[in-house]
Amino acid sequence: MKNKILFSIIISIFVIVILVATMVFIDPLRKSPEKIRDDMLEFTPIGTSMDEVIKVIYKHDNWEIESMHDNGITIHNGYPYIDSFLINDNTVGVKSIKIYVGSYKFFFFAGETIVRAYYAFDEDLKLVDIAVGKRAIHL
Repeated sequence: MKNKILFSIIISIFVIVILVATMVFIDPLRKSPEKIRDDMLEFTPIGTSMDEVIKVIYKHDNWEIESMHDNGITIHNGYPYIDSFLINDNTVGVKSIKIYVGSYKFFFFAGETIVRAYYAFDEDLKLVDIAVGKRAIHL
């Protein structure tokens, strides 16, 4: 009897581990911000025009332009921002687009992580960099 219970517990744990691992590996939003950035650069390489970037964004059903700015982007405390107040030597670009890439739940029901991308453009409206940020919302 004890062996059957132990076997059932081991199988249950194994199934849960497989489900969680599958969820993490299948959902591209669960990748690190650096990996997401690399994926986005495949769609919109450095040097892509702002108009082309906007077209690519609209082709992705889940992506949504949240705002467009006449400022570059900067990383502040490990998270990208539109650089309207923090203009410094780390500012990238002179124009930017902030997009909502998507979100995912931590574990089915608990909390949520929102993924945003920030496109930075030069004065010729050519892409110079992409930064990706994730924000956790605890419910």
